[in-house]
Amino acid sequence: MATRYFSLVVLLLLGGCVTQPPRETIHDIKDVSQLRDWSAQGRIGITGVAQAGSGAFAWQQINSVSQVHLHGPLNTGSVYVLLDDTLHLTLGNGEHYDADAALDVLSAQLGTAIPVRQMSYWLRGVPAPGAYQWSSAGGRVLQQDGWHIEYGDTVDVNGLLLPKRITATRDAVRIRVVISQWQLQ
Repeated sequence: MATRYFSLVVLLLLGGCVTQPPRETIHDIKDVSQLRDWSAQGRIGITGVAQAGSGAFAWQQINSVSQVHLHGPLNTGSVYVLLDDTLHLTLGNGEHYDADAALDVLSAQLGTAIPVRQMSYWLRGVPAPGAYQWSSAGGRVLQQDGWHIEYGDTVDVNGLLLPKRITATRDAVRIRVVISQWQLQ
């Protein structure tokens, strides 16, 4: 009788273990477009219609939330961008803006409109949602939303090839990104 109860308890415990879904690890990801949690650091240069400059950036992506810290481009000082369902912008002096006002201030600070919503995709070397076209041999040039995105060097991070150099141009605007460090969570 005790053996039957013991067996039942063991089966229930094992059954509980079996129902737990396995956690996805970075080693389970086979395609860069599947990355949801990552960070990148490096340098950014922006040439706008009226001005140009460069600085450092740190980008952290957690699911669909982007947190970006820019320091120095176009003499802006420090700029913190939070992009969830809405764009939030905090300047180095503490001024805070949301939604369309944040986009207007960011564009004014940087001297040009920046494709903020698409950048989390383009940094990984994948198109953002919507229409796009790959061109050139090896698919190293992406055309999307009027932007021409060229991918230069890549780096192998845990078996995934990620961009190291990116140049995005649209009309007289050019954004150059050099990623010095990738981290995949």
